[in-house]
Amino acid sequence: MLHRVRARVRYPASSGLAAWSRDQMVVRHGQAVHIRQSEPAEEPPVNEVIDAGDTHVFRCDLPLADEAAAVDAFATLTTGSVWGEALTLDLVDGDPSWIERHECDHDEDVRHGCVVMDRVETSDPDAEEWQAGVAYAVDDEVVYDGVLYRCITGHTSQAGWEPPNVPALWEVVA
Repeated sequence: MLHRVRARVRYPASSGLAAWSRDQMVVRHGQAVHIRQSEPAEEPPVNEVIDAGDTHVFRCDLPLADEAAAVDAFATLTTGSVWGEALTLDLVDGDPSWIERHECDHDEDVRHGCVVMDRVETSDPDAEEWQAGVAYAVDDEVVYDGVLYRCITGHTSQAGWEPPNVPALWEVVA
């Protein structure tokens, strides 16, 4: 079983965050497993920046044997100050930026499928920042600490009910 961190995130070119993200993942890239090397179904680790003019795209696919390393890599890439920059961009042809951590068995002969453990994506670039004292309805989306959340129970927000603190009210958009 591998613990895989994958990402495709567009950042404003002027932010430098695509290169920062790549640089932060250099150690993890060195730890990544090269799945089925030299076989037709080969999956090499990826850690790169693609220059797309006004935006730069950070792309990675890092299959890791160590779960703690994958959790740390996901946390680094989804830090509010980094992920928040991706949320400032409009979707391109409906294609969101995303980062995910999942368990996979691509390295095993008998496969049972992947299981997504964590995922964030920019599915609604118009989502407002979460605020206390606002009446939220089911399916409203907000951004809190750079992460997109969807309301699953209508309520009026209050201090202490921030989305990550109350999973009965909010879910991370996956």
